[in-house]
Amino acid sequence: MKAKDSILNEGDWIILKGNFRFSGYIEKVSLIRKQYYVWFTRTPIETEINSPMWVDFNCAVLYEFSLEDDDLYSMMDFALDTEDRQWFDELQDKLPQELPF
Repeated sequence: MKAKDSILNEGDWIILKGNFRFSGYIEKVSLIRKQYYVWFTRTPIETEINSPMWVDFNCAVLYEFSLEDDDLYSMMDFALDTEDRQWFDELQDKLPQELPF
């Protein structure tokens, strides 16, 4: 990676380049190491995991997707597991509001 603008940010969801489609979110960015500290949450066979790992900048691709309600609930559970109240509140705000009738 050459341009600073192409560096991903904390909180971005990524997938690994190549044959293995592990997905997770960036917890830390190290400009010195040129790596992301990523919490992986899915394996290529859609198995849920909870495993952190350092990943080189050039091995990560931004994961562009739209979230379903079930995804939000799973992420909220993960936020509770990691005791991340701010992330939990952000996810809760994205849930559809109940209709008044």
